[in-house]
Amino acid sequence: MDVIGLELSRSIASEKVLQESAQKLYTVLCEIEGLTEDEHYRTLSKIPNHPTQ
Repeated sequence: MDVIGLELSRSIASEKVLQESAQKLYTVLCEIEGLTEDEHYRTLSKIPNHPTQ
């Protein structure tokens, strides 16, 4: 049971890191001149389960 709890905690932590990284990427993409909003979302859509999906 402890192993399951530990694995679940790791999974949740890695999901949070992924979401934070996707948010940072979105912020950086918005700062790039010339990229359209569609290009922002197409880039982020390559990340599975990104928070803006």
